[in-house]
Amino acid sequence: MHDVIRRTGKSLPRKWQLTLVSPSVRKVPNYLCLLSLHNSCDRIWANRQSAARSKERKMRYISELERKVQTLHAEATTLSTQLALLHRDTAGLSTENSELKMRLQNVEQQIHLQDGKVSNSSYSLSFTFFVLPRM
Repeated sequence: MHDVIRRTGKSLPRKWQLTLVSPSVRKVPNYLCLLSLHNSCDRIWANRQSAARSKERKMRYISELERKVQTLHAEATTLSTQLALLHRDTAGLSTENSELKMRLQNVEQQIHLQDGKVSNSSYSLSFTFFVLPRM
């Protein structure tokens, strides 16, 4: 009986070893039942350990997700602020662009008017020049 325990690499709880597996009581059916019960206990213990590891992994995963959520919220706030500043800058540049276009139109009109005056006056001068006799 102790050979079976040695071969399987499992040890029975001390209480069971003293009562059911003592050398005076060597009943194979009881021992097999006890071995089966021991294997069940091992399975239950292994399952509980596996569940605990799984729960720990899940908690680490959740905490990592929560950390990412906080980081993304902070980034969203920063980007929102930057977007508001860019909208403000865009509006200011759009206004400045409109003002510059109006100034350009005014300058072009003044140049056009001056070209007209210069053309008329040069025509007058040239006409006058041709009318005067040469000396």
